[in-house]
Amino acid sequence: MTTIRSLYALVAVLVLFVSVLPADGAMVSLWTLNEAAGTTTAANSIATGPVGSLYNGADFVVDAVRGQVLHFDGSDDYATAGNIPALAVGSDYTWSFWSSSAQGPNNNVMFGNRYDGGSSWCKFTTSKFEYVPNGSAQHLEYDDIAANSGWMYHVVVKSGNTLTYYRDGQLKGSRTITADMPSLPLRWGGDPTTERWGGNMDNIALFDHPLTAAEVNYAMIGNYSRFSAVKATSLQDDFSAGLDKWDAVTKGLESNAASGYDAPSVSGGQLTLGGTTTSQYWRGSSVAGKDLFDVPAGGELRFDVDRVSLSGSAGASGLRSSLWMYADDGNYVHFSQNTEASRGFGYNANNNNPTGGGVNLARADYLDSNYGNHSMSMVHDGSYVKMYVDGRYLGSQAATFSSNIAMMLTGQARATGETVQAVFDNASASTRTFTHMYDNFNSGSIDPAKWTVIRKGLEHAGDFPGNLAASVQDGVLTISGSTGSQYWYGVTLQSAVQFPSENGATFTVQREALSKSGSAGRSSVWIWADDNNFLHFSDNFGENGWQYNYADGTRTGVSVGSGINIPAFDSMDGDDLSHEMTVMLRREGATLYMDMYLDDVLGATRQFDNWGDRTFYYMLTGQPRASGDSVYAAFDNVEINIPEPLTLGLLSLAGAALGGYVRRRRR
Repeated sequence: MTTIRSLYALVAVLVLFVSVLPADGAMVSLWTLNEAAGTTTAANSIATGPVGSLYNGADFVVDAVRGQVLHFDGSDDYATAGNIPALAVGSDYTWSFWSSSAQGPNNNVMFGNRYDGGSSWCKFTTSKFEYVPNGSAQHLEYDDIAANSGWMYHVVVKSGNTLTYYRDGQLKGSRTITADMPSLPLRWGGDPTTERWGGNMDNIALFDHPLTAAEVNYAMIGNYSRFSAVKATSLQDDFSAGLDKWDAVTKGLESNAASGYDAPSVSGGQLTLGGTTTSQYWRGSSVAGKDLFDVPAGGELRFDVDRVSLSGSAGASGLRSSLWMYADDGNYVHFSQNTEASRGFGYNANNNNPTGGGVNLARADYLDSNYGNHSMSMVHDGSYVKMYVDGRYLGSQAATFSSNIAMMLTGQARATGETVQAVFDNASASTRTFTHMYDNFNSGSIDPAKWTVIRKGLEHAGDFPGNLAASVQDGVLTISGSTGSQYWYGVTLQSAVQFPSENGATFTVQREALSKSGSAGRSSVWIWADDNNFLHFSDNFGENGWQYNYADGTRTGVSVGSGINIPAFDSMDGDDLSHEMTVMLRREGATLYMDMYLDDVLGATRQFDNWGDRTFYYMLTGQPRASGDSVYAAFDNVEINIPEPLTLGLLSLAGAALGGYVRRRRR
């Protein structure tokens, strides 16, 4: 199989080795508290961190909400876990943990210490965060915690002289401090002789830097890999090795609280997320990828997964299987199939229907009751997130984020007592950078420095009745509407400059979608010098599928009509999916060859003996066949590579009209 993308594979591998980025700080201790009952120590997931030691019967138990947790009886149980370092006024630190208190408001040591620090102590209680450096009380007040009020997530962030408290991911208060704190012992559930607290505890994490609000959310859902020192560029997982690349997190669309779901499980190389929810609405069982991704400048980030199946309670009010691009609770796009009536495939985003049923993606309505195997994909180009099912472009959403993005998968039921099973396989993430001319149509309109809109189809140019028009919608170029004439009138985007042919070139575009009503419609790319010298590569939906027309000095038979079929692409005729269309120009002496690729596969080559040294335009066209027909053609991500040396004429244009339209390939 001949491919283009393989030419870039080595570059991608080299980028992988140079794109690791140091974190701003480190997680210095993490106790997940998943030990079996009867264990008297709590392992630290950080190799350099202290082990927790349990005393007087403190033990690990199974909680209905959070699974395995650490229990204190409030009588004489407690645990020790090393020391908190000395904290100067200007230093940074973060404390975090989950707790479920059996006691009401008091001053017992839930987490921290009261004694053995001289006149200094630091402790979380059920009424406040007590911070007392050398006898100077500088407490951070928060709402009292009632007995048996359920699980809460507590975080105090010390950023210089400011203490900030978060509860369940929400900012609840802050204050300034004025004195240095010496190193203090760290205890859980009480001091060795007094101030014993009763309740359950889970996921204790300490950091040597101040967490941002977004990082608080990551820690709350248990995605601790956010704090690793590596920024990833790729992920491949067929789940044959279990969940070693993922963190199990308590994350649903509308809540981060645990709600009785089963732990994520892998069997037969497939991931299952779900169980029965004990709460409403839209709480979930999720896994978040341990690696984080940035959208590369001038490129894109892509997430893919096979959603194998979605099933659950008969008559459930709603079940979902979800793929996320998740930066934090204020920056995400959540793409799901929803069994609620008239929902189907759709999305929620922090800036568009963040909760509830979300935005329907009508192009997938025919799959509303099909809960079998479908590929789900999301592509982020820095401004928009595009969504696909089975390779079919469905729509896009403007994004408010482009860095620190986790891939997340979720199974979730809508209401209490409902059961869901969402099964996934073959998850992948990848980045790529467009290193030459590139237009992702994110400006909101057709850029006149790059394109001229003309009325031209394969067989006719000039005006015609109908409403066929070109526009940019949500980062995608669309050419859609109807014609009142025949045959093959169209609307075309013609490159604003002409390109030389003497050194060859590569032209690539993502044909996102093609649909039609009536007899036939086309989405086309052209290499066009004039009507007697061109290549027209198209998907002809309604006639004979993928084909090309050409003229080599005269406009004869194959320059009009259905053109020459490309048998290598017959399996993709009429599939209405997203495809990458590429034309590669290459010279051998006076002869010019144009190679046509679909999704990196070479399908046909056309030889031109009479092209000479003509310059040419690159063009994109949507065109209906006959009067009364209509077409919808969508395009994105135009990339043009012009190898050196460039002609002097093009170089002069590049400094003026192109404005970044073409970037020279660097040696």
